[in-house]
Amino acid sequence: MLTTRQYPRPEVKFDRAALIKSDLKSQFDAFAVARQNGWMSSNDILRKLDENLIPGKAGNAYLVNGNMKSAGE
Repeated sequence: MLTTRQYPRPEVKFDRAALIKSDLKSQFDAFAVARQNGWMSSNDILRKLDENLIPGKAGNAYLVNGNMKSAGE
């Protein structure tokens, strides 16, 4: 049983994306394409998966396809 002493402000999340998710392989393939083509960073993907973010600039870097360099270079 949850008590207000343990959890004074409960947080409830409803993941609408879960309603349209396909199988895990297809999802990760889509994330790989997004990452390699520079329109999602590692942290963008981790947010979608509701996982802990990578601290610092490394997690927020957008890469370009080919040499996998930062898009700003």
